[in-house]
Order: sequence, then C-alpha cells, then structure tokens
Amino acid sequence: MSDDRIHYDDVDDVVEASLRAKDAQEDLLSVQDVKAIGEDLDLSPELIEQGIAVVKKQRAQEDAHAQQAQLAAQRRRVLLGRAALALLATLGLMLAAAGISLASTRSALTSASAEVDAQRALVELAQQKQARTLARYANKPDSRDKEVALAGAENRVFVQMRRYDDVVKTYNQRAASFPASLWAPLLSLKTSLPTASKTFDQSSP
Repeated sequence: MSDDRIHYDDVDDVVEASLRAKDAQEDLLSVQDVKAIGEDLDLSPELIEQGIAVVKKQRAQEDAHAQQAQLAAQRRRVLLGRAALALLATLGLMLAAAGISLASTRSALTSASAEVDAQRALVELAQQKQARTLARYANKPDSRDKEVALAGAENRVFVQMRRYDDVVKTYNQRAASFPASLWAPLLSLKTSLPTASKTFDQSSP
C-alpha cells in the first residue's frame, strides 16, 4: 500500500475487518504495527492487508453515499422550490428525512452486526485453540508448562467472549434506540442479539 500509516479512528475497523484485534493505544499506527496486532490473533499479514483494504473501501463507499445523498437532497430542494404548494414541499422534506433515517439505520445496524460476526468468529477460533491445547496435555502429568498452557487457553476464550459481549451490547443499544427500533423490523434486522453465555457452548471440551 502506498500509505504506510493508519489513523487511530480507522484502526478498530481495520482489525475488526480482519477478525478484530487489540485496542489501539496511539493516534497513529503504522501498517507494521497493525500487522503486529494481527499476529497476536493468529492473523496473517495478508489478512491484515485485506482488512485495511476493506476499511478503505468502506470509507470510500460512505463518502460516495454521502455525496449522492447531498446531490439527491439538492435535487429535491430544487424540485420543491418550483412546486406551488407548500404542503407538497413539506411532504417531500419529510420523505427525504425518513429516507435518510432509514439509510442511516441500515448502515449503523449492518456495521454493528458485521462487528458481532467478526467477534463471533474470533471466539470460535479461541475455543478451537483451547480444545487443541486440552487434547495435547490430556495425558501428560501435571506441570508448570501444562498449567500455564491450559490457563492461557482458557483466558483467551474468556477475553474474546468479553469482547463479544461488548460488540453485542453496542448492537443492542443501537437497535433499541430511536429511530432504529422503528426501522429495524422493517429492514429485517434483529432488534437484539444474545450475549456470549447464550451463544457459545462453554462446557469443557
């Protein structure tokens, strides 16, 4: 990529697009820093590059949609300005506001849902790694290495589930807010998502 720095505001989106990573601590991070974060999540540099590309594409699409919305609003204002009846003009503005609200709700909930899906995959990955760790040490005698390995695997699952609950909480808050609570059913979007305790099998492998 030609730009080797990622703005802090985009870091979470980049990592989440690559199955989410650690929280960023600095305002600006280099691509190498983001790749290093990805390594902690067993994400290859290629996946991180893809994540960055996804986020940039999303930003470009959002800018394009905003420009299209502005142009559409300008066209509506011109048409309404030519209209003879104030009632028609008012109705047009109301419809425009409803359309923008609907599009905004769809975008916000779709984005939040994608974050939940990405974090769900990360929880499942941590659970799979835990299962492999348990299997590897199942017939080995107790030792410090075994204790550390098992505790580390369990902690990774706990951390990812906690992060899952965080993104689910964000989704549920957005879905419950107005006007999202009004539009979500009409858009066939879920009005709430279950937490990790109701989503994942937490019994010991």
